[in-house]
Amino acid sequence: MLHLLSHISTALCISNDAARSALEQSFVQRKYNKNELLTKAGQICRHLYFIEKGSVRGY
Repeated sequence: MLHLLSHISTALCISNDAARSALEQSFVQRKYNKNELLTKAGQICRHLYFIEKGSVRGY
């Protein structure tokens, strides 16, 4: 997750420590098992997902 935060901080030119800390607090790292669903059919997705490792299928 640190790699992702570093990339976002660089892309958005975030040099302020308070802003970077606020960004870090908005992320939650979660691990999913194979074949586990991120959302169920008919459910509205209200989150963004960043895949660090593995793959995901979307329909």
